[in-house]
Amino acid sequence: QFSNSIEREKYWINRFEPLIYYDITERLTASVRYRRTDVDYYDSDDDDYIEHRGIIDLIYSPTRTVTLDLDYQRWTYDEPDDLENQKYTSDWLRLTAEKRFNYLSFDGGIGFHNRDFDDSTIPDEDLISYKVSATLQNPPPEEGPRYLGRTYLRSKSHLYAAYERNFNNVGNYYDLFTANRFTASAGHVFAEKILATIRGYYQENDYKYWEGLTPEGTTEYRNDKVTDIQGILEYLITKRMGVSLTVGKETRDSNLDGLDYENNYAQIRFNFDYDIGSRADFSEEASYYR
Repeated sequence: QFSNSIEREKYWINRFEPLIYYDITERLTASVRYRRTDVDYYDSDDDDYIEHRGIIDLIYSPTRTVTLDLDYQRWTYDEPDDLENQKYTSDWLRLTAEKRFNYLSFDGGIGFHNRDFDDSTIPDEDLISYKVSATLQNPPPEEGPRYLGRTYLRSKSHLYAAYERNFNNVGNYYDLFTANRFTASAGHVFAEKILATIRGYYQENDYKYWEGLTPEGTTEYRNDKVTDIQGILEYLITKRMGVSLTVGKETRDSNLDGLDYENNYAQIRFNFDYDIGSRADFSEEASYYR
């Protein structure tokens, strides 16, 4: 998350994520997840890596329009080479609350994130993380408690805005930065089959250890400002399947010399999402664009 990499390398990403959830009561649900992510580079000197992540969730709905989510995650970043400054363990505890009105919903969360590197000479890093967002959608979402395993689909029209602050995932310790990201999205489904979306984000990255020369010749810690905006047209074959064309532009403005970046891109995707373990009902809620 919050990646700032512009490397042109070929790699495979393989992810395995089993999930167990249990409805303790009609209002309280618990879940345990394990996520393993393998990144394998080829024709590259970059190091492969493996992430093991455990996730525990408690979701409580005191009313039909309020949901509380207590989320704990612990993960390790491991590489085959014995480089302690590239290995770490992260612990992240977060409490999120969501309030839903007729067409509008708000959610906000605050958490504590600790990152412990295997290299004993590198101090632990702590951060108060948070996220706030607002969603306007039509038709409005159904009232009712939130359940894990339920499928939430986009509404016909939506507006979404969010602000989030957290650490990035890193390779070497000097890649560590605190990210502050503003995200916005707007979309509409035309003729029940064509989804048009505009979305983008502005992200500021404050590096903890990376120092370098500015164009003026002074030494400063690295600070990047990244902007990404894209337009998407998707033909919805079914609610769970579609073909999309994405066109976008990404720019990076850095205070250090030689690190500015601009990227124009286009992408064609076939999207298919089917979960044999999901519940058998649907909600027309704008969720996936987040």
